[in-house]
Amino acid sequence: MTGAAFGDKIENDDQLRQAIEALAHVEAALAALRQRVEPVNAALFAAMAEDPSLNIAAMRRRVDAYRARNSAPDTTSSSDRA
Repeated sequence: MTGAAFGDKIENDDQLRQAIEALAHVEAALAALRQRVEPVNAALFAAMAEDPSLNIAAMRRRVDAYRARNSAPDTTSSSDRA
């Protein structure tokens, strides 16, 4: 996977697709962590989720910026943005 998914500016549609896929994986991992850890220890979950949450926000900003620059159609469902 290219760096565009995690840290660089998205330059093309292939990198956009990769970033969206990476975003889905990170969000799924965070959801699984929430399901397993938060009920047992909410403070631990909050600490563990901080970095992934920041990464998710940064990836979303890069995807949104690319779409704004290129008028790319939205390929994610509304449930993907929750």
